[in-house]
Amino acid sequence: MNNWLALEEKHGTGVYGNWPLALEKGKGSFVWDTEGKKYLDLGSGLGVIGIGHGNSSIADAISNQSHKLTHAVNGYYASPVRANFLKKLTSITPGDLEKVFLTNSGTEAVEAALKIARSHTGKSKIISMIRGYHGRSMGSLSVSWKKENKAMYEPLVPDIIHIPYGKIEKLEEAISSDYAAVILEPIQGEGGVIVPPDGYLRAVREVCNKNNVLMIMDEIQTGIGRTGFWFGCDYEDVTPDIICSSKMLGGGVPIGAMIAHKNISFQRGKHGSTFGGNLIGCQAASAVIDFMVANDILNHVKNVGNKAIDYLKTETQNIPKVKAVRGRGFMIGIELFEPAVPYLKAIFKENILTLSAGKKIIRLLPPLVTSENDLMDGLNKIIKVLK
Repeated sequence: MNNWLALEEKHGTGVYGNWPLALEKGKGSFVWDTEGKKYLDLGSGLGVIGIGHGNSSIADAISNQSHKLTHAVNGYYASPVRANFLKKLTSITPGDLEKVFLTNSGTEAVEAALKIARSHTGKSKIISMIRGYHGRSMGSLSVSWKKENKAMYEPLVPDIIHIPYGKIEKLEEAISSDYAAVILEPIQGEGGVIVPPDGYLRAVREVCNKNNVLMIMDEIQTGIGRTGFWFGCDYEDVTPDIICSSKMLGGGVPIGAMIAHKNISFQRGKHGSTFGGNLIGCQAASAVIDFMVANDILNHVKNVGNKAIDYLKTETQNIPKVKAVRGRGFMIGIELFEPAVPYLKAIFKENILTLSAGKKIIRLLPPLVTSENDLMDGLNKIIKVLK
């Protein structure tokens, strides 16, 4: 295992830091390292592996497609594979969100959203949220909040302001018809699994309508079932003007999508992507949606997720180091009064993979197929560590 780590460190740029672990295979909610050790994966590859590791539906879909045609350049040639996927994707999006620009990642979906918002409205100003996270390219980084990630790359994209998340009065004070868009997450992920007050998203929608400003919902982490709904905004039955999707959309295969209202579109030739709409990615994403529908995954996530969050709240209420437990569905945050990393390391020794979200938060993003028994077993081990 150390050889694989050493090779990655030798040839990588140093931007990443690895756990002492080299993964070789996975099945469902579990992964195995190169030495045969088994781990419960409650991070699902930064929230990517929705329908499980080694899912045969995805494997068959991409294998079959790879024998036929791997790529038909979007914008040059149509494809029944891509066309059918677009129809399937827009069938699960709210309202009249029917115009899709396919990308390779969530960051690229955000870039497309920012560009289309400016081109469609003819305005440049964007409102984003404190503690929000939208990616690492220049545009997506500009609307993200974390200053230590941004300082070395300045100057970034101008005409962007950040306001407190979850406080509608702050948006009302900041917004005017001079703005092109407001971008936000239904639940802030990297910012700490921050769940806004009920009614907040609907209020944002109303304020945007009143000021003729587009509402961009970054659903990269919350979308495709993570919260027990196809998209996080569905919890409040809110339809934004634009949704950004990725992560679980491809079940581990890189694909993203910027999905806009039917009246919002790019001018021909004014944006593009060589690999966006790649047929392998489209087949994988189609398989994800089909599998989730066939196996009633959304209800599983709602039911088991609610039980898990309630159980965690009950079992940690008398642990002094635990400040709060919050989340929705299979998106869970455990906020501590002290740094989370020592606890992540102790949980790792229990053969469980977890994530952080800020310095003091343990973040759990289990694969959506995780059984109630496996999830509760993992939570009990985490609780034991916290005690």
